[in-house]
Amino acid sequence: MPRRQSDRGRGSRRWTTRRRTSVLTVVLSAVLMVLAAPALAQPQDSTVLTSPDGRYRLAVQADGNAVVYAGARPVWATMTFSPEGVALRHQSDGNLVLYSTSGRPLWSSQSYGSTRLLLQDDGNLVAYAGSTPVWYSGWDRGLVLSPGRSDQLAAGMQLSPGQELRSPDGRTRLSLQQDGNLVVYRADGTPQWNSGTFVRGVRLVQQADGNLVLYTPAGRAVWHSGTYGGAARLAVQDDGNLVVYRGRTPVWYTGWAGARTTPGLPFFDVTTLTVTRDQLGATWRPGCVDPTNLRRVLLPYYGADGVAHRGELVLHRSAVEPVVRALRTAYEGRFPIERMESAARYGGDDEASMRANNTSAYNCRPGEHSNGTAVDINPLVNPYVQGGTIQPATAGRYVDRDQNVPGMIKPGDVMVRAFAAQGWGWGGSWRSLKDYQHFSANDR
Repeated sequence: MPRRQSDRGRGSRRWTTRRRTSVLTVVLSAVLMVLAAPALAQPQDSTVLTSPDGRYRLAVQADGNAVVYAGARPVWATMTFSPEGVALRHQSDGNLVLYSTSGRPLWSSQSYGSTRLLLQDDGNLVAYAGSTPVWYSGWDRGLVLSPGRSDQLAAGMQLSPGQELRSPDGRTRLSLQQDGNLVVYRADGTPQWNSGTFVRGVRLVQQADGNLVLYTPAGRAVWHSGTYGGAARLAVQDDGNLVVYRGRTPVWYTGWAGARTTPGLPFFDVTTLTVTRDQLGATWRPGCVDPTNLRRVLLPYYGADGVAHRGELVLHRSAVEPVVRALRTAYEGRFPIERMESAARYGGDDEASMRANNTSAYNCRPGEHSNGTAVDINPLVNPYVQGGTIQPATAGRYVDRDQNVPGMIKPGDVMVRAFAAQGWGWGGSWRSLKDYQHFSANDR
C-alpha cells in the first residue's frame, strides 16, 4: 500500500483556532480514549468529532470511509473502503491512522509529532504539535477531493471508481470509470484523453512521492505518470489539461488545448503500463526477466519525416525514468527516429527489427536487452560492427560514420549527451567493437 502524506498547507488562509476549543477538548478527550484502543470494527456510521459550532462532524462510516460532513454534504474524506470495518486512531506518535479490523492501515495523515487533533469551525481537521499545525485536511483550499466540485487531488489522496474531478469552470472533468479507464471529458461529453486501462475496481492515487498511479484492488500498478521526485498535486484545468504540479511547476500533463513543451511539437506525454506474458509474445520465454518487472511505455518521438509520432518501448521498471528523460531530451532536440515498436511486433526477430530501423528495448536475447535495461536507437543506420561482422547484415553502407544521415548517432550529439546525463553508456564509444545503436544502464 502506498504511503500517504497529505498536504500540510502551511500557507493556508485559515489556521485560526476558535475560542470555543474547550468544548472540543472535552469531546476530543472522549474520542481519544476510543482512538487509543485496539482497532475495532465500526458496525455502523459513528461520529467521532464535532466542530465547536456543530456545523461539521467527522464520521467513521460502516463502508470504511472517514468523512468530514457539513450537514449532509461531504467536504473531505479519506476515500477508503473496507467491508470488514475500520477504526480511526490518533496514535501516541502523532500519526492519525485508519485501520481495518485486521490491523491493516488504510490511510494515515503522516502527522508525526502532533499532540492533539481538532475539527475546527472552518471545517478543517487539523493535527497540532503544541500550537503548530503539522497536518490538515485542507478541503477549503480545494486540495482534496470534494465530491461534485473539487478540481484537484493532493498528495496522499485518491479517486475511487465512479468518482470524478472537475475544472473550476466545470467544463472539463476527469472521470475514473467503473471499467477502470481514467478519462478526461469535454463539456459536450467528448473524451479528449484516457489512460487506456480497463481493469475494474482500480483506484487513482496521488502518491506522496509525486507519482500519479492507477492501482488494481490487488495493489498492482497498471498506469502511472512517472512523476517521482517529491510531493505533487493533480489539477484539472479550465484549458482542458490534466496536470501534475510540483509546487507551481508542471511536471506532467495531457497536452490538450495547444499545450507544448517545444515550439511546434506536441507535449511529451508518457503513459506507463504493466505488461503480460501474452503481450510480450516471442520476446519472452521461461528463464527471462519476470514480466511483472517490465513496463510498456508509450511516448512520443520526433520522426525522420519531421513530424511527431507515438511509439512504444518495453523496459525494466528501473529503466523507465532514465530512458524517458533521455528520449525527452532527444525529442526536444528534434533527433529523428525512424520508428519505435516493441520487438514483439517482429516476432522477437532482432535482425528483422534492426533491418526495419526500429528503435526497441526489451527482447530476451543475449545481453542487457534480456533485462530491459538497454535501448537500440535507429539500428539500421547505427549498426553493430566487430571486424567483418555487421548487424543488421543490410547496414554495410552505414559503417562509414562521416556521412550526414538522419538519425545517425555521432559522438557528442544530443542523443549521446541525453543518455550520458542519465549515467547510461553508448556502444559507439567502445574500443574492441562498435555498437552505434546501443545505450545501456551498465555500459555493456
